[in-house]
Amino acid sequence: MAEKKVQMTQEQLFSAFAGENQRLEDLNQRINMLIMGLNEITMALLSMDAIKKEKDKIMVPLGAGIFLQAQTEDNENVVFALAGEVMKTKKLEEAKQEIEKRKESLEKLLENTKREHHRTATNVNTLTEVIRKGQEFIQQQRMGTIKGL
Repeated sequence: MAEKKVQMTQEQLFSAFAGENQRLEDLNQRINMLIMGLNEITMALLSMDAIKKEKDKIMVPLGAGIFLQAQTEDNENVVFALAGEVMKTKKLEEAKQEIEKRKESLEKLLENTKREHHRTATNVNTLTEVIRKGQEFIQQQRMGTIKGL
């Protein structure tokens, strides 16, 4: 592949570097959020598998580390959040299939985000190297050690 030459001012170079660094931070946050979402889905799937086996006592999280012990009356239907506070009762297996679809979608999004993260990290590394070489050049120029000066 032919080497690509681009001319940039020092200000443009530092601006590009700052922009790519910010993008890298944003992608790190997005990756962490996607992983948290996948973990939540995985726990929901495991819980649905456990509930469908038999009616039993379960621990219902109320928040702040507080749980309520409850007896399941119906282990074939669940209340499924559609959007916001809109909920619908669904068969356990139907809800499980929808959650699996969400999981697959999040996994694809995570994979794409990781690829984008890799490209951005490569850009940051390239810009870091360009800045380092530029600083070396300026230092040599100041010291008069560049050949031909």
